[in-house]
Amino acid sequence: MESKINFVDLNLVDADSDLLDASQVVWENIPRVNYKNLDPNKITYLPIFIRTPFTIDAIWKKIPNDIYLLMQQSKIKPLISMVTEQWDLFNTYAWKKNKFNITPDFADIPYSKVIKNLTLRGIAEENITWLVPHVFNEAVQIRSLQEKGYSVKCRFVGFDFFMHQIAGHTKDYDTKDKKFDKSFACLCQSKRIAHHRLAMIYELQRRNLLDKGMVSCTRYENIVESKKSNWLDDGIDTDTYMNQFEDFAKNKKHFETLLPINFDNKINAHFDKTFDETHIFDKSFLWVSNETKKEHSGIFITEKTYKAIAYGNPFVINGDNGSIKYLQMQGFKTFDKWWSEDYDLEKDQVKIKLIANIIEKITLKNKEELQKMYEEMKPVLDHNRKWLQNFNGLGKIIKVLND
Repeated sequence: MESKINFVDLNLVDADSDLLDASQVVWENIPRVNYKNLDPNKITYLPIFIRTPFTIDAIWKKIPNDIYLLMQQSKIKPLISMVTEQWDLFNTYAWKKNKFNITPDFADIPYSKVIKNLTLRGIAEENITWLVPHVFNEAVQIRSLQEKGYSVKCRFVGFDFFMHQIAGHTKDYDTKDKKFDKSFACLCQSKRIAHHRLAMIYELQRRNLLDKGMVSCTRYENIVESKKSNWLDDGIDTDTYMNQFEDFAKNKKHFETLLPINFDNKINAHFDKTFDETHIFDKSFLWVSNETKKEHSGIFITEKTYKAIAYGNPFVINGDNGSIKYLQMQGFKTFDKWWSEDYDLEKDQVKIKLIANIIEKITLKNKEELQKMYEEMKPVLDHNRKWLQNFNGLGKIIKVLND
């Protein structure tokens, strides 16, 4: 569809992002215009690129007063792009239960704190468009608040940035002639220490499976994970989390000595467009996607999962509950014909053990049996690659923004 939109030529980004350049590139074909010379036949948006809703106060001071006046008149419309991470904007958990046993203040939630910078300047809330990774996360929370009598007028639009990012490279990957030397790949060598990733590696180590796959893992550190909310005392440290797993207290010192585990000296190298991971996906059968899985509500799928689809490999997801169902809703096929995907809705302790069960069964197969299973899966894998390659999320967004 032909775009009817322009962007105001003003660089508005938050101060807390290492992915914003990538998300801005998505819009490189949208014309940038001077706000003093608006085309009345075009819809003009002021794009605001943010990673989180918590560190953007400085942005509002960069907007000239004349642009605020034009937004008051609906001649320019605010477009908040927050597509590289998933955050709680509405804190609906606090209405269900909080440590103060009081009703939360709607004006104090991240959503309200952000848009007040516009509404207090006389800009209509319904003129604000907010791009988020998976819009049904917000839809569920908005519906919950509306049932309590609150009003949310901002327009939310979903844009799966990471699906878009990987879709553009799918055609570059050759999926022919896979010969599996390893049963699985479970790579967790990232900058961010995360409980569920450490637990996945521990469970594989406890079962003596590490040498059956391509494995990496960051160092062990006793950090605290929580929503970082004043409403909850939900923090859990790494030791407490890991003690949910069999014999961890007894095995902790030995496990710590094994870390970090380095596979190929590359950390988050998949963000580099020139990086080729064929040596991983051609030689290992099952991809274990250890997803971002933040403490905030909702489902968040990233390149950690989509690259397995791009390379044509089966996968399991150690991530947010409902991740498998989300992919199915998007049109992808998954692997319940070959193993149970009931793990998708289980709590971490059970989920990780069930995933480890799947991996363990796969490691019992010889190379010929793995190749046979792979050939059986080919129709599903090919469907997924084609579906990903044809993904046109940007076109859908432009259609929405044209209205």
